[in-house]
Amino acid sequence: PEEPLSGTKTTTTTTTKGEKQLLSVQGAIKILNKPSLLAEISQPKLLFVAFIEGSKHEPNYRLLDTWGRLASMYLHDQRIDLALVDCEKEMEACEPYKIPRRDYPQLAMFSEGSLHECLERSEYRLIDYIESFLDHFIPRDEL
Repeated sequence: PEEPLSGTKTTTTTTTKGEKQLLSVQGAIKILNKPSLLAEISQPKLLFVAFIEGSKHEPNYRLLDTWGRLASMYLHDQRIDLALVDCEKEMEACEPYKIPRRDYPQLAMFSEGSLHECLERSEYRLIDYIESFLDHFIPRDEL
């Protein structure tokens, strides 16, 4: 076997399908806890957050696939970040933002300190939802 490059770490862990999907998009999706969520919300850009309850649950890992594609699409767009909060691990981060529907995953757009619940789940409708916020809150011609 080839030796790892100097300074790199190799680890072997057993992961579920959802966790593998999450790991594959970590560069494009911000994984947040309470302090980092609060810091991101205060930034002058849009933050689209998926609140999930553990990546092992089927509704969550199905969303992670779509979330990864969306995050890749918007990776270089300075107006928006996509993030993920695992409410199973980060209960304190999720508690203040419980949206009336108590099931997971829950999607929310943060803009200028306001939370906007997103009920969409299909990839194309999510793209339309994101674009409507980008056009409304941060017009392209101001960049």
